[in-house]
Amino acid sequence: MTESDASRGGATHPRTLPRLALTFLIVSGGLSLFELTKGVIHPDITLWQSHLITILLGSFAAVAAAALVIRRLHVLLHKADRENAERQQAETTLAAERNRLRAVLDAVPDQIYVKDDQCRFLVVNDSQTRALGETRPEALLGKTDRDYFPPDLAARYAVDEERILRSGEPLINQEEPAFDAPTGRPTWHLTTKVPVRDHAGAVVGIVGVSRDITLRKQDEAALRIHTQQLEAVRAVGEEIVRELDLATLLSLIHRHATSLLGTGMGTVFLWDEAAQILVPRVRHGYGDSAWEFRPKLGEAVAGAVAQRREGMIVNDFRTSPYITPYLLEHTSHVGVISEPLIYQGRLLGAISVDNPDPGRRFTEQDQQLLRLFAGQAVIAIENARLHEVARRRAEQLATLNSITLALTTTLDPAQVAEQILNAVQVLIPEAVGRLWEIGAAEETLHLVASLGLKERTGPGALRFHKGEGLIGLAAETRQPVTSPDVRQDPRFRERADAAAQGLVSCLMLPLLAGDRLCGVLAIFTHTSHEFSTEEVDLLRSFAAQAAISVENARLYAELKQTYEGLRRAQDELVRSEKLRALGQMGAGIAHDLNNVLATVLGQAELLKLRVADPETREGLLTLETAAADGADVVRRLQDFSRPRGASPLVPVALPRIVTEALEMTRPRWRDEPQRRGVRIEVHTALADLPPILGHAPEVREALTNLIFNAVDAMPQGGILTFTGTATSEEVGLAIADTGVGIPEEVRARVFEPFFTTKGLQGTGLGLAVVYGIMERHGGRIAVTSTLGQGTTVTLTFQVAREAEAAPEPPGLAPVTPRRVLIIDDDPMVRQTVVSLLRAAGHSVVEADGGAAGLVRLAETPVDCVLTDLGMPEMTGWDVARAVRALHPNLPIVLLTGWGEQSAGEADHQGLVDRVLGKPVRLEELLRVIREITERSAA
Repeated sequence: MTESDASRGGATHPRTLPRLALTFLIVSGGLSLFELTKGVIHPDITLWQSHLITILLGSFAAVAAAALVIRRLHVLLHKADRENAERQQAETTLAAERNRLRAVLDAVPDQIYVKDDQCRFLVVNDSQTRALGETRPEALLGKTDRDYFPPDLAARYAVDEERILRSGEPLINQEEPAFDAPTGRPTWHLTTKVPVRDHAGAVVGIVGVSRDITLRKQDEAALRIHTQQLEAVRAVGEEIVRELDLATLLSLIHRHATSLLGTGMGTVFLWDEAAQILVPRVRHGYGDSAWEFRPKLGEAVAGAVAQRREGMIVNDFRTSPYITPYLLEHTSHVGVISEPLIYQGRLLGAISVDNPDPGRRFTEQDQQLLRLFAGQAVIAIENARLHEVARRRAEQLATLNSITLALTTTLDPAQVAEQILNAVQVLIPEAVGRLWEIGAAEETLHLVASLGLKERTGPGALRFHKGEGLIGLAAETRQPVTSPDVRQDPRFRERADAAAQGLVSCLMLPLLAGDRLCGVLAIFTHTSHEFSTEEVDLLRSFAAQAAISVENARLYAELKQTYEGLRRAQDELVRSEKLRALGQMGAGIAHDLNNVLATVLGQAELLKLRVADPETREGLLTLETAAADGADVVRRLQDFSRPRGASPLVPVALPRIVTEALEMTRPRWRDEPQRRGVRIEVHTALADLPPILGHAPEVREALTNLIFNAVDAMPQGGILTFTGTATSEEVGLAIADTGVGIPEEVRARVFEPFFTTKGLQGTGLGLAVVYGIMERHGGRIAVTSTLGQGTTVTLTFQVAREAEAAPEPPGLAPVTPRRVLIIDDDPMVRQTVVSLLRAAGHSVVEADGGAAGLVRLAETPVDCVLTDLGMPEMTGWDVARAVRALHPNLPIVLLTGWGEQSAGEADHQGLVDRVLGKPVRLEELLRVIREITERSAA
């Protein structure tokens, strides 16, 4: 029977009873829709039977109401059918909704699941199914986490779920490790788990939602690492920027760069602009030999990034085109990451970090990190460089200030030049230089000082003209002149010498004191050096100070020279005045002494002619020697006031004069010392000396005095050296001894007459006589001495224009008797001369004065006249003038105790034929009479 039959009033089919019962229960309010959907009571046959029994029992108890109930049931059944249709429609709708919900759950990327109170899966979506490695959701039903997750994760999940089941507290948004079963990789989930409760509120299960946050966690980890790296870069940047010592800074940069990238191997290169190479300044992990590698632009990774000016990663370094044979042999790293160090477009260097681990590869993140660090490093390097420049500039300025201070307090030209060149080495370490000064005409530069350079020799090597070479160019333009390589610069005159001495770059600085060019300062370096504008400005400032010092030193030297000239002139004037006063004083004394000595010497010679007794002759010889020595002393006294040119200066062979003087003084320098057990050696170096203009006897006298002084200065023996030098104008003779030397205070007075340090053994006339002789010869005398080392006396003579020396006078010839008129107011002198001439065979007429002599001449013809100079009423010049008037050709000899210089006076030129100083030896007197009478007779 069908539902339609029942509706027509037939009996109810048993199959419809459960439905009717359910309908009844629902209508009567026995069950709610919520309880049905929650599954607390299910509409199955067992429940229906229970209710049906209740209804039937009610029917038996109330028979009277059966019909009513049946009818009511009939109504209700019709209503239930309608509701059943509606329910089916609702179930269809619910199924559709369930399907849509399932579709939504499966479409959600999150993993959604329902577990019972045993933590078994009841419901899972597709994401959860796939995450656990299954293809169908049904495969997970009834299983637990232990079936899919590693034990540690499963245990962790179980602890959380047991707590939820026990406490009923949900787990909201917990980040927890997870596991992707298909790939076996660990993952991270954001999980929420809430309890499921029944109508009584009891927890009967768990609903969970898990979202895969692995990528987010990875991003967070990367971000965290990047943040840490950025913080590290920031901290490192602060640290390295504070460091101003370049060497320490480069070590910090290297250490932090390799630490940031975690390798420990790397190199910091600095760019050498002059050599065009990268120089490794800090390097670690390669051994010492790797320090020899200095890449050029484009060579190896560092050279490539420097050339390209952008960073590079080379993870396959050993097979890359950037490997060089040297690096292949001396390194073992497999990867390189490098960044150029660029500051405001200027290449400072490069930083490379190397990877020795084949299992690691550098990443773009590493590149970004190194690039960021390199940006900090270049600022720090530039700061350190600027600090070094500032420090060096401060030191240079301080040095310049001290040098300037020193230069302004130094006036000696040699010291000024030395200080200037020393200052150059302070301002430019390891520089060498030369200082050139310009002559008075400001056309020629000559070298005055050099530092660190060998000087060439030869004509013109140490001189430059304006405009010649770089030095002359700087002098001509008055501007600094630079050259990056003087070895290749055609403007540099001595390129071969520069190459031989290793000179490369140079700077020529003109020294200008106001508008005056003082010279040129030449600065050289042994390596390529680019003189920057700052350097040139600093050196120009120094050159200005140096020029002032050079000019001050020059002016001081000129002033000192002028002062020395004035002092010497004053000394000469004082000395001349002393000599003149002495001469005036001694002239009268000398006249009287010479007359006395003439008598003594003449009588001694006369007695020698008359006495044959040996003892008497020996006594007369002693008397003659004493008179001659006395006459020599008087003659020396007269020499102080003797005017220059008294004796004619003729060509004289200086080596022969030295030999004669040594022979004459041999007893003093050889014989006497040998008797005392002392040896004095004599050395001469006089070859190729030209003749001098002089008077041989006086030169011999001067040398004799100097030899005696030298011997006295060497009481313990020594060496006496005669050294000659010559120029086209002068001949120098240096007489050097190795004696005790002369103290400075004594050396200033050695030319003073009668000044002596020998006590009673000296007369104090030796060097004074030599000084007078040199004055008369138009020469000079100079004395240098060092205590304990010896003394050198240098005589400077004029060169004789004649090639030959004057011949020596011929020897004495036999006496030809002559008639001689002797005029002298001193009877002793006159009688002595008369006796000598008569003893020699001459006829003599004598007169005691000038007037008497002229009377005798008028009475008696004679062959020659001998007249004294100093006589009362009528001098010898007056007599000579009167004789010349009467007998123009009669020979006249002037005898004088005043000295022979009177014959040189201009007013008396030609009045007499010869002047002889008293005392005169017989041999000389006879020779003169013979010469003048023979010439007169001819």
